[in-house]
Amino acid sequence: MSMAEAAAALDDRAARERVARVDVLLEELERAGPAVPTDLAVELVQALLDLYGEGLSRVVAEVAARDEGGAL
Repeated sequence: MSMAEAAAALDDRAARERVARVDVLLEELERAGPAVPTDLAVELVQALLDLYGEGLSRVVAEVAARDEGGAL
């Protein structure tokens, strides 16, 4: 395994941990009923933004790696 593959594996593990945390937060949100605690809602939104940001970063990195003409 190369250093780049090892780094990607760590990123993948961190992403899986974030997904698991989002699942837990969603379950807590469902149990909270109509009065959702603000801190729970904020943490859930932040976790989702982190995941979307990570996904976007990976897409941009992949596109940049394939950008032979330097158009980006």
